[in-house]
Amino acid sequence: MGGSRGGNIKHRPRGGGTHGRGRGPLRGPVRGKGSRGPVKEDRPPPLCDEDVSTMACRAFMTGDCPRGGDCRYLHYVKRLHEVVDAHSDGKCINDVILIGDTLFTGGSDGKLRTWKAVPTPAGHIELTPDLIVDTDGQPVMSVHFEPTRDEAGNMTGGGVMFCGLEDASTRPLVAQFDLLGHAKAVHSLGVLQGILVTSSWDGTVRLWTPKEGTYQNTHTIEIGYPVKCMTIAEQTMWIGGVCGITGISIMDLTIQGRIDTQSPVMKMLIYENHVVAITLDGKLFVFDPNGNETASMDCALNYVHNGDKLRKPCCNSCLDGFWWGQMNGSVRAYTLPTLKPLVWWQTAMQRKNADVRIVKSLVNTNLFVTGCADGSLSLWQWQNIG
Repeated sequence: MGGSRGGNIKHRPRGGGTHGRGRGPLRGPVRGKGSRGPVKEDRPPPLCDEDVSTMACRAFMTGDCPRGGDCRYLHYVKRLHEVVDAHSDGKCINDVILIGDTLFTGGSDGKLRTWKAVPTPAGHIELTPDLIVDTDGQPVMSVHFEPTRDEAGNMTGGGVMFCGLEDASTRPLVAQFDLLGHAKAVHSLGVLQGILVTSSWDGTVRLWTPKEGTYQNTHTIEIGYPVKCMTIAEQTMWIGGVCGITGISIMDLTIQGRIDTQSPVMKMLIYENHVVAITLDGKLFVFDPNGNETASMDCALNYVHNGDKLRKPCCNSCLDGFWWGQMNGSVRAYTLPTLKPLVWWQTAMQRKNADVRIVKSLVNTNLFVTGCADGSLSLWQWQNIG
């Protein structure tokens, strides 16, 4: 942050003192060279008493907790596997989707990677790298797969993978062309009645209709501010970005209204025909189909990056709750509609915590993944959660 002199400024001591200004005396016993002594568990300080009661047990998370039922922390989450450098040079993971038994990750290193969840002889699950698709060095900001359907609407087993790139283009990976039209990064992709919908940091939403082996930009909607996320409900297409939320009618593609959230909207989810919006400054809003606010919560937790619905273990239905990823590696889960804290933890165990940019529940499983700004990818499992 720091200004023209840089972020980290070191002050030299003034006078004859041996310590720099502002530094106190050395504390603790002096050990021999290389001796570090016992290492305390790297837990972040809780923000409130409520945080202590909902903190996940790190011993249970990585193995077995010796305290068992007497443990004061929650035994809800298991980390099955972690890939430290899933994307080269520690580049950020921007999006994750699951197709069949294959996990797709898009990163700022300009690659779309695929991973297989492979059981190990010890009974664990590991994420094994499979294929790498190079997007000519352009960071992959969003990924969407649209399955091919027959005339009856049934999936045929094929489909098209779309990548939204930082250079403002959208690339169907099975084709030899890019969809050009946006002026800045494409952060969100979706499909509306067979039509590809793309939203961009240039403040526009574009609709692309399949035509003669390509896609034609048939409609452009000016939002008026950079767009970060998008979700499509029964009658409304909700667009979230720097200045709030815009509702667009699916019937005639006209703007129905705008909602000012005072902070950039990072993620939106549909819950019982309501929109749950998460903002960058850690606030949560619930809006009805008409855009009226029905609930809100201020967690005072800055820099929320992404979120997803919770899923019940071994069940395809969603638990009435959601979870989000934050700066410093934190993941937090809350119930809906009561907004009660459920559990929280940090994804990194033995290194500096990195911002959690992606959290994604895997359909038909009790598994989920997190992707961080340092390029790490982790596979998790819900356990013992009601």
